[in-house]
Amino acid sequence: MRKILFGLICTLVVTGCFFGGAGDSAITEVKKDTVVNLPKTKSLVPGLYVGDYTWIDSNKMGLESELNLQSTGEYQLSLIQVNEAVYNQKGTWALHDSSMHFENAEAAGGNGGFFYKYSKIENDTNSIRNITDTSFIRLEYTPLRQKPYWITYRKRSYPKLSFGYYQHIKSYQKDSVTTIDVKFNINLEGGVYKFSIVEDTLESFQIQASWRQIGTFLVTEKNLQREYVDSSKSFSAWDTLGGVIMQRLRTVSDSSFQMWNPPGNPFDTGSWDKYKAKK
Repeated sequence: MRKILFGLICTLVVTGCFFGGAGDSAITEVKKDTVVNLPKTKSLVPGLYVGDYTWIDSNKMGLESELNLQSTGEYQLSLIQVNEAVYNQKGTWALHDSSMHFENAEAAGGNGGFFYKYSKIENDTNSIRNITDTSFIRLEYTPLRQKPYWITYRKRSYPKLSFGYYQHIKSYQKDSVTTIDVKFNINLEGGVYKFSIVEDTLESFQIQASWRQIGTFLVTEKNLQREYVDSSKSFSAWDTLGGVIMQRLRTVSDSSFQMWNPPGNPFDTGSWDKYKAKK
């Protein structure tokens, strides 16, 4: 199902009709009594907004969206399915009368939370209604629908990650008689993200990147990775991954958080891995 949704999203983006512009003829299909216009002078408050798809078919595919409108005029839109970001768009935004304008935009499709290459997309204008300090309604196309619908966006706030060293431990059966503990370590200090894997007592893999939290995602950029080489008994040179990695979070507190671990194969369901602060 994830591949189906990703294909639909790519089709909508390529054809330039994902958002639905103010001039779309399909707007006439929206019932007049579903929208109440407020004065055009009402401002849109910057912040993180979540789209509500519960009343249409798209929700059956686990579709979610997070739209981060920054006071600096930048934005990021993420489409999410089964806790995994499958599409990401970023650029600049502005509100003029009853229209939201997206400009200087780039977009990319994701795979396992990895976004390797962003491509320029056309500027877009979409109608917006019923603006309050905590919500608004936006006209947009959604997967499984061939006409735009009015989608309600509500402002949300989420706990922020605290700096520190976190660890998640899993036990694996190495062979018929041996079980080993594998430690997954995350160190968040300032703008630096460090990740490592320790198998039993051997540190076998490392990632280093810059990081920030956007909504429910830990986002890392400028990702570098290296692994331990048995033959030389040392780590290899740093290899540039490129792109952006988005990892979803939940139950964030000062001492722990859970991070979504996407399924590794079609028969896997994925899991929420708990990372605890290690003092």
